[in-house]
Amino acid sequence: TGPPGPALTSVDQLLGSSCTRNDTTGTLSLTYLADGTAVFKCVLAAAPPDVPADQFEPNETLSAAFNLGDVPDSGTVSLVINGTFHGLTGGENPSDVRDWYRIRAIKTSTSFCWPGSSQDFRLTVQLAGIPVDRNYDLHLYLANNPSVPSASSTNGGNANEEAVINFQGECGAATSLVVYAEVRWLSGALTSAPYTLTFKLERFD
Repeated sequence: TGPPGPALTSVDQLLGSSCTRNDTTGTLSLTYLADGTAVFKCVLAAAPPDVPADQFEPNETLSAAFNLGDVPDSGTVSLVINGTFHGLTGGENPSDVRDWYRIRAIKTSTSFCWPGSSQDFRLTVQLAGIPVDRNYDLHLYLANNPSVPSASSTNGGNANEEAVINFQGECGAATSLVVYAEVRWLSGALTSAPYTLTFKLERFD
């Protein structure tokens, strides 16, 4: 302890060396407190700039699903997010093995149709960018039946997943459908590397 003085060779040799905290590798540093006490710390590296802390957390359950808003019937991918299996601190969270999202598929197009005629809609959700040596699955649930998936994709390894829900509406009437998307971790070391989730709603008259 004591105020900073001449550098010690043995301390200099230690500083910058690797250390471990909470099973994560960091770098050893030395900090002097206001009273002159010397404190060694294991400083963990920050998450890479392209992997920010997950702004959708906490979303480990259906009731805590993050509301992504509306997906209009544009016929093209209209909503893209990057999610991760880690908490707001940017560190790995062993309990974070399910991510839930809520969307509303909604008719917004005004193209001609016969009043009262049926309209068919297709919601496509794709999970891509699954990290190497990991296996995630994708499940879609309807708000009126949240206990059983209405569509699922369970490919092996880190292959892309795609799930589709078809539903009907009526020309001249408001049409929307609330859907919950669950990304489920199955195997592989937990990582904060991101995955990509895309949503597309198409209309077929």
